[in-house]
Amino acid sequence: MRTAFLCCATFALGLFPLPAFAQEAVPLQPTVCSTEQLVRMDRCQLLALYTNAEPGAVPHGYAPGRAIFNPGSPLTVTRSRLTSHVWQGKVFLDDAHMINKVFGHEAVTGAVCFGESWYDGKRSIIIDYTGSWWYAARYRDEFREVAPGIYLGLTYERRCPQPELKVFFALDARCGCR
Repeated sequence: MRTAFLCCATFALGLFPLPAFAQEAVPLQPTVCSTEQLVRMDRCQLLALYTNAEPGAVPHGYAPGRAIFNPGSPLTVTRSRLTSHVWQGKVFLDDAHMINKVFGHEAVTGAVCFGESWYDGKRSIIIDYTGSWWYAARYRDEFREVAPGIYLGLTYERRCPQPELKVFFALDARCGCR
């Protein structure tokens, strides 16, 4: 996973700088204004955004969400829309507790904390589902704020010998409603 990221994000990270005439014309990192924009990005763009973001504050209240399966594929946007009937986002009860909104109901709790990213080792907001519903306990979320109130997350499945990145997700915490 690390090699693929390094290959496709070299321009975004400045490892191979663009020529001087192109540096002003082409932004190295897109401006994000909505979760819909994140759903339309490919894997390399999402990982570059994530790597360059800070965790931000833990959201409060309801943050509508979008699952992002197989970013950049022709079916990503459609699958994200269909999945929104199952998973609608997360409700942050306080800085240490959250609950997912599934089929319109609050279900599947998680513990929230700051910790080390399994992707790049940098600081992230972590959601640990250990001790939650048996199925969810094998997953772990981490996310960072990529724009004011817009968060990009990675969901990992705990596997041996190492965790596996299963899906990306986006949260819009700008409304903070319940």
